[in-house]
Amino acid sequence: MFRRGLFYAYLSIYLRHYLGLSVTETTLFATVLRHLGFQVTTLEARVRRPCATHTRPRTHMVLRVDFPDMAVLADVGFGGDGPLWPVDLEGGVSKQGADTYRVIQEAI
Repeated sequence: MFRRGLFYAYLSIYLRHYLGLSVTETTLFATVLRHLGFQVTTLEARVRRPCATHTRPRTHMVLRVDFPDMAVLADVGFGGDGPLWPVDLEGGVSKQGADTYRVIQEAI
């Protein structure tokens, strides 16, 4: 798995086979975490803006990283407006500087 993840990241970054920034960065980060022994699951996500009037599709890729006592969401591909640190997957509020993040689970 390590080689395949790096291969896709290589294709996307160096050969300009653009998969989308969140997919490229998240695939690379997931590959590194798995190589280091972490249990990682890739997930689809929907980005919501506070004043949004319509539901957007799930076009963003994030990671679920499992630890013995908790699971967190790692979002390395969102960019400057995204979380700087992992966010609790149990719905807890994560205050990060001037921003606040929370994971809300919804029906599929």
